[in-house]
Amino acid sequence: MFKLFVQPAKSAFRSAGRRVLQNQTRNLSIHEYLSANLLSKAGVKVPKGVVATTPEEAYQAAKTFGR
Repeated sequence: MFKLFVQPAKSAFRSAGRRVLQNQTRNLSIHEYLSANLLSKAGVKVPKGVVATTPEEAYQAAKTFGR
């Protein structure tokens, strides 16, 4: 009698799991600088960062990090 219950239950859970996986989508895509801003506004300390597109800008930015 136990086997009569187990098989239908297994197939029910298996098919329910597939439906959940098929319907689950993630639409959130957040860039690192946006997440750093959000965390900073929430009071979480985040490392300071600067965008540099040339070696000269990178050098100038690196000099400000020691302060």
